[in-house]
Formats: sequence, structure tokens, C-alpha cells
Amino acid sequence: WLIGLWERCPASQKIKQISGNPDAISSAYSLYDYAIAKDLGGEPALWNLRDRALARGIRLASDLVPNHTGLYSKWMLEHPDWFIQLDYTPYPSYSFNGPDLSFSRDISLNIEDGYWDKRDAAVVFKHYDHRSGRTRYIYHGNDGTSTPWNDTAQLNYLNPEVREAVIKNILQVARMFPIIRFDAAMTLTKKPYRRLWCPQPGQSGVPSRSDYGLSREEFDKAMPEEFWREVVDRVAAEASDTLLLAEAFWLMESFFVRTLGMHRVYNSAFMNMLKMEENAKYRQTLKNVLEFNPQVLQRFVNFMNNPDEKTAIEQFGKENKYYGACILLVTMPGLPMLGHGQVEGFHEKYGMEYKTAYWNESPDEHMVREHERLIFPLM
Repeated sequence: WLIGLWERCPASQKIKQISGNPDAISSAYSLYDYAIAKDLGGEPALWNLRDRALARGIRLASDLVPNHTGLYSKWMLEHPDWFIQLDYTPYPSYSFNGPDLSFSRDISLNIEDGYWDKRDAAVVFKHYDHRSGRTRYIYHGNDGTSTPWNDTAQLNYLNPEVREAVIKNILQVARMFPIIRFDAAMTLTKKPYRRLWCPQPGQSGVPSRSDYGLSREEFDKAMPEEFWREVVDRVAAEASDTLLLAEAFWLMESFFVRTLGMHRVYNSAFMNMLKMEENAKYRQTLKNVLEFNPQVLQRFVNFMNNPDEKTAIEQFGKENKYYGACILLVTMPGLPMLGHGQVEGFHEKYGMEYKTAYWNESPDEHMVREHERLIFPLM
């Protein structure tokens, strides 16, 4: 699973460097466009790697980030109307006097001043079009669980043009990669999307969105079908050899499998419950799935760490608890996912804006040998 292949948003790097990390590059989840990055060699380098990997029985997977684009992106230049926005700032206290984060003469982009000195995690940034003189305030990407992602811009999925453009991106990526992992897929199901961006009266969503609530009927008219159901059907018709893998939390795993037809879905309960040694609770979770439909277990992606989590060695140690969980990982129904540095016992958390590791770690030879002795034969 190759992370960070696409052309990244240069504004993301600028924000991180101004904020105090001179070595940072742009986040792998703040994208300019779905083109293989030039500094990685572009598409010719990908085809070279793909052919060499296939000769060794290895298939390549790639991410797709459907919820948002980078703050400065191809779509921000060509289709600014595709993003959730206002014609006025939602809060009178907001100010946008910091550096221009645009790399085009046509527009200026400014995040809210509170971001720079960590006074505020603003929900919008300022977009000024020098050609038309129009100012708009566009929402940052947000999943509602923490602060908005200040190097991103939130797409408006009530717009059918946006949904179709994202599906075309998915089909484009499917022609390049046989496996696609969808970042934060749960944010684009109808119930969470409506809760975040068009909350019903009395419900809380993204701050400042309470004035833009829709009734269930109005929302269903604007988004008549579950986006992921449409994706699964289109991919089946136009790129049928593609395996679709959803990052889905919030207890939505079974919904993605049963209702939306997603091929595989993250099973975060595996990591979290075994890490906390909630063994009885996890056993009951398995029983519940088995009673409903044993086939669902085969659709789960089980893991002990991923790029958003602490390393496996930090969560499980490197003794019997680790190997017990790892044996479950590779023998249970479903798809086992081994994290970066997991076999080698690396302690450093993989960074989405790293160009190289900060720590000069060497593989733990004992852990490697134990994987060779206990784990690999089972695979």
C-alpha cells in the first residue's frame, strides 16, 4: 500500500514549514491532483515498479481521498463552486491577514490568523479571485471528531457534478491500481454527511453550519443515493477487477459490507479491543457477527497499527501479547494488514509529511526471526 504517490498540495508544505517544521513536505492527504508525483518519476516510474512487483507476486494498492482536496488544488483553480462555502465569514472575529498560500496569480488563499498562533481552529479559509473580485469563504475538510484539517478544502457532495467528478477520479485510479483504499470513507455516507454539513434543527454538526440544515426530504432530494453504493456499482461495471477497501469507523463496518457492498472494510475493533485486552468484549463482537452472517468476517481488514495510529510495538509490545495478536491477525478470516515497520519492530510513527525517517532505527533481528518462526509459516 503506497502512500503519498499523488501530486500533493504545495500549500500544505508551506503551512507546515511556517508553523515550525522546516523539513516537512505536504501531507499525503492534502492533494493537488491525481497524477503520479513528478519527483517520484511520474507514471513511467509507476509502470516500472508495477511490472517488477507483479513478477514477484505483489500487487500495489493506492489511496484515494474523496472527502476533500488540498487547500490549493486543480479543482480549487478550475471549480471553486464545488466546495462548501459562504459569501461571508461565519464569525466576526475571524481575520485572514497571514501569508497567501496560493501558487497562482488568479487567486489568493488565506487561512484564519488564529491557526498561525494556535488561538483558533477556524472552520473556513478565505478565497479571493483576482479576475472577478469575488471573495468567498470555503470550509476546511472535517470529519467532526477533532479540529478541521487546515491544509484541505471540503467538497460539496450535494452537488451531482462533484459526485460524478470523484467517481471519474476513482475509475482513473482503478485503471492504475488493482486495489484502492478510501480515506475516511465513513464521512461520505448520507447520515454522517447530513449530520456534519446540513444538521437538522437541534442537532450539532460542523460549527457554523446550523443555519444550513435540511429536512430529510430536502437532503434525500439533493443526495438521492448512497455515494458508495453508486461507486461500487460503477466500478463493477467499468473496472471490475478492482478491490475496494474502505476506512470506516464509528461502528459502520457492517453497514459498508452489507448495505453498500464494499469489498473490504477496516475492522478497528481488532486493534483497539486486543490492545486494551478487552478479550471478552472482542469475543462477543465475533459472536455477534457470526450469528448475523459468518461471511462478513471475510470482508474485514484486521490490523495492529496503521499510519493514523501508534506503532504496533508501542501498542502491543514485542513479547507474547504481540505475537498472540499477530497470530490472530494472520489466521482469522479477513485480510491481514501489516503496518510499516511492524515486522522490524520500528518505534517511529510513520509520518504523512515525512520525506524520510527522523530516527535512525535498525531492524530488531529477534522480532524478524520470531516472525519468520511463528507468523510467516501460517501465511
